[in-house]
Amino acid sequence: MKTKISVCISVMLVAIYAAVEAAAVDYIIWEIQSSPDYNYIWMATSKGLARYDIKSDEIAFYTDPYFPGISQIAVSPEGKVAVGGAKGKGQIAVFENGTFNFCGPEDNKVVSGLSFENGLWYGTNYILGYQVDGQWKSASYEPSSLAAMILYSSFAFDSSTGRMWYGTHASQSLNPCGWFDAKTAEFHPVKFPQREGPLNVGSISLETSDIIWFGTYGSGMIRYDADIEKITRYDTSNSPLPSNSVCGLLHTDLYLWGASEGMIFRFREGKFEKFPLPVETDITDLTYTRDRGDVIWVGTSDAGLWKFRVPTLSFECAQAGVDMTFSEGNDDKRPCYDLNGRKIANPEKGTVYIQGGKKMIAR
Repeated sequence: MKTKISVCISVMLVAIYAAVEAAAVDYIIWEIQSSPDYNYIWMATSKGLARYDIKSDEIAFYTDPYFPGISQIAVSPEGKVAVGGAKGKGQIAVFENGTFNFCGPEDNKVVSGLSFENGLWYGTNYILGYQVDGQWKSASYEPSSLAAMILYSSFAFDSSTGRMWYGTHASQSLNPCGWFDAKTAEFHPVKFPQREGPLNVGSISLETSDIIWFGTYGSGMIRYDADIEKITRYDTSNSPLPSNSVCGLLHTDLYLWGASEGMIFRFREGKFEKFPLPVETDITDLTYTRDRGDVIWVGTSDAGLWKFRVPTLSFECAQAGVDMTFSEGNDDKRPCYDLNGRKIANPEKGTVYIQGGKKMIAR
């Protein structure tokens, strides 16, 4: 029987630089989003749709023959969950009451992006699709080369202006980000200098209606001042970023947060602060819950879900409850870590640890 345990751990960790063994899991987390009530973290994973219950610390997986793995997820302000990108099948579904209810046009290809703000939006190769008054519409921004590929991959809706900001993965420098006006069905691409556009935009965060941030794979982090059409780049040549691949951009009240090269960072007024994840793994996405202890949630490629507590600048592993217990006679010789990823030589009784990728309680 699984035992549920509540523990209170006081931590002073700011950053850990020593590499430790990852608490490996058997699935990849591609994207994460919190529910509007901050009770759940929804995850698109290689094992299907996953829901992490913040109160009980449990993870539930939901699958369907058309959704053995999910790469795209979007949660609406009302709490509806949309999924897509199921291992090459161009299906979109809204998940309700434990079932996947298919929606959207039938002729779409691989789903490369989803957004559930101001209606449901999706991206595929060349196509940006969206709902207007319950009807599906689509638009495409024709590339300059017919041999080029554009996948609409990321979205951020500005409710004050009605602009849907988009980012793409592109095979050529095609100025592949900007905003779309659903009323006029017109694209307004960001005007990068020739051959300097970001080829792969993975995340977008709006600081204001006129200050937009793009996280890219290979071109660093980009600030765009829309009112004056100014582009400012932050990459390894002019900033402490450890890599030019940046994902998971989001804003809290004071900071811009993002992930790069196995660490998360926060940025304010030109200053970066870096916080390495205590395990060696790739970070795939970030989300934020304000009224659950002010937490940045971290999705990874093979170490499950983590949480970064902003007030204490500390990491904790968020596994699915306590899976088993071990006693002094435990013959498992694998290393044991606390919830911050620090290796523990002598586990204390009554304390929760991680061993072999599972949460356990020493007794």
